[in-house]
Amino acid sequence: MWSLPQVLNLRLFAASLWLMAIPAITSADPASLTCTGAAAAEPSAERLCAALQAAIRDRYGLALHRSAGAGEGGLLRLELQKATPAAVTARLSWQSGAGQGTSPVLDLIATDTDRLSDEALADFADTLLSLTEPPLPQFH
Repeated sequence: MWSLPQVLNLRLFAASLWLMAIPAITSADPASLTCTGAAAAEPSAERLCAALQAAIRDRYGLALHRSAGAGEGGLLRLELQKATPAAVTARLSWQSGAGQGTSPVLDLIATDTDRLSDEALADFADTLLSLTEPPLPQFH
């Protein structure tokens, strides 16, 4: 059986380890998402970027913040080559300490309407993630 002084010493030791770990956790650069390219300012591009954030949150449980892309710990980049209300052309690239990679360029075109649906954009974002499988950092 542990004596009271031993239990208190053990608790103080555990607390000091926790306090030493806090700066390491808070100073780590979080992963981020940037949406770039000539078409990034188009409304359908913004909707696709939001759909990609939601897909990452749903698939990995990670809420990525949007950034300009410089100096991040892990970075996903949605590269938009074309964006109109009825079509987008994009690819997803990633970069982290583990390396880098790029998906193929994919097209999404609405054929029976003049505007891409939110569901179609969500499916497109899922497809981009499936084709690249970016190594998102673990935040546990």
